[in-house]
Amino acid sequence: MPLANSVVARLAERAPGWAAPDYCGLLLACNWPAPKEVREAYNEMRNALAADLPACAYLYPAATIHCTIATLRAFTGGPLDGEARDAEALRWSEVLNAARAMPEWPTGQFKLRLNAPTLDGAAGIVKYEEIGGTSHIEAMRKCVREAIKAAGGVSAEGSADRSSARALPGAPKGEPAPHIPNIVHSTVLRWAAEPTEDELAVAHAAFKLAANKWVPFELTVDTGANAVFEDVPFMHIPHVKAQIFWRSESGPNKRVAGDPPLPRSWLSLFVEALFTFLVVPALVVLVAAFFGKKKYFALPGKPQP
Repeated sequence: MPLANSVVARLAERAPGWAAPDYCGLLLACNWPAPKEVREAYNEMRNALAADLPACAYLYPAATIHCTIATLRAFTGGPLDGEARDAEALRWSEVLNAARAMPEWPTGQFKLRLNAPTLDGAAGIVKYEEIGGTSHIEAMRKCVREAIKAAGGVSAEGSADRSSARALPGAPKGEPAPHIPNIVHSTVLRWAAEPTEDELAVAHAAFKLAANKWVPFELTVDTGANAVFEDVPFMHIPHVKAQIFWRSESGPNKRVAGDPPLPRSWLSLFVEALFTFLVVPALVVLVAAFFGKKKYFALPGKPQP
């Protein structure tokens, strides 16, 4: 079975169009964005791995760290633009609202333990375990599963057969079915090109070394669950509000910034510069002419000094 992924190759090479809207997934995730201490620990591990891994290995940046609760729509389903994007977000928001309304839906913060990295074939991952006697992620998945079923869909589960899974009623023909994982993890590595046997051996050795040095630590998830537009594959999306279309918690998420700036055309930039350097100084002169002691021009009907 091939290990390389053509989408990962685009991400790794930053080739023209790598972030073009060829894809758009809808993902329900927690631990996104990850707390600063998680990203710092991850970057330390990532840098150590990068020094030993072959060039065909692609290591995810720390900004992508998250824990998937459910893949509502896989990004491989293709792009979502305009009305289609809004319709899909609305369809899933109704399902998520129903899930959150269930008595079993958990609220408040919870703790995870981040364990050592492992490499198994196509992907390197880090697994989490929920600690402190809670089972928030399992409970959220259960509620989402039941809400999907109540809405007329069927979620695929873990790595089991997906032939009986189906998308929500009203979804476009050929729409991928939702998927609920059976592990809690973040992806560390995928392959941008097919590795040789020797390269695989080097990668396994690097992960084993990183695992031996890793000290598991605890983190607090205090932002609930976010449903986001995964319009750059494998969660390579910015931490901005525009990516989020549903939230389980109403409180502020300090790790998410405001909306991203819109692209500016050269004409708008030229007009802005013209206004700044010509119109504003001209207004200053006019104000000075009317209210200052010195007159810069003659007004009709007014005697001149």
